[in-house]
Amino acid sequence: MEKFTIEDIVLSPKEEAVIEYSGYNPFLIATIARNIIRDVLKISGSAMREDDVRWDKSDPNSRWFYGVWRGKKEEDRWTYFWVRIGAEGSYNIKDKMGSVRIQLRAHMYTEFEYSNPISRSLWMAFNYLFYWRQRRKYLEWERDIVKQFKELILKAYGIYQEG
Repeated sequence: MEKFTIEDIVLSPKEEAVIEYSGYNPFLIATIARNIIRDVLKISGSAMREDDVRWDKSDPNSRWFYGVWRGKKEEDRWTYFWVRIGAEGSYNIKDKMGSVRIQLRAHMYTEFEYSNPISRSLWMAFNYLFYWRQRRKYLEWERDIVKQFKELILKAYGIYQEG
């Protein structure tokens, strides 16, 4: 069976939303990223990935860190959504002051399998006539999810402003 995949960048036309923070405890994102993904998407631990976590302790006065966390949310039998939180920063050990750059990315994938050109063309017609509306609803919902991620991160750092 062959697969046909449609990929949508949720934050299009931009690839990612970026938060840059300088201040107290920039390492906070490394401790809250998994919980934010799990709680907002309402997914289990098996739908989460900690792709890459690194830190550097070679300097006795400061620490560098890097991390990437992802969560996968299934929408229906054809469509799923990946959200990614990436962070890189450093901080001083004595006063915990430093900076971090956080990237939020989200992609939506629609996949279907077909075994012959007729089933592919039927699915394409179904997608064009009906399913694209549902995909647009998912896309809008996922944009709101990314906004929630951003708000929760900003609130955790104490820099979120209502309005």
